[in-house]
Amino acid sequence: ERGRVARAEHRRRADIRDAMRAKAATHIQARLRGMGARREMREQQTAARHIQRVHRGARVRKETRHQHAAASIIQARFHEYIAQQQHRKVVEETNRTAAALRIQARVRGMQDRGRVRVIRFKQKRLQQKQDQAANRIQKVHRGNVSRKELKELLIKEVLAVECIQKQYRKHYTFITKHKS
Repeated sequence: ERGRVARAEHRRRADIRDAMRAKAATHIQARLRGMGARREMREQQTAARHIQRVHRGARVRKETRHQHAAASIIQARFHEYIAQQQHRKVVEETNRTAAALRIQARVRGMQDRGRVRVIRFKQKRLQQKQDQAANRIQKVHRGNVSRKELKELLIKEVLAVECIQKQYRKHYTFITKHKS
């Protein structure tokens, strides 16, 4: 009996040891399964975060593309509006400048015509004075030429008279010498 009790005790202790080992193995397995599950959960969460990040990035890029397209249209319209405003200003400035230039041209034309009238009047007066001076010079020159011609004519007449007198004297002295 003692052997049986000892064997029973040994079996009971072995059963307890086996139960404890089984419990420890179950506990280890549970911990390993928990670690594996947590690792798998972390991997799934990491994968889910990655998928969410990629999805959000794609969604934001898509929205951004639409926003960029809308912004480009708005900017183009705004630039067109600014260009129209600038063109309108340039046209208005050009019109003002053209009007100012026309006014300036008319004023300068009036001033120039006035100056031309004055210049023509002065030129006419100068021409009259030059004509009078030329007439005076011509008159003096004609007088000088006439006096010179008259002087030459007088000299010729004097020479002719002297020549005649000389011839007459020669002839008269010849006649008076031969008469006597």
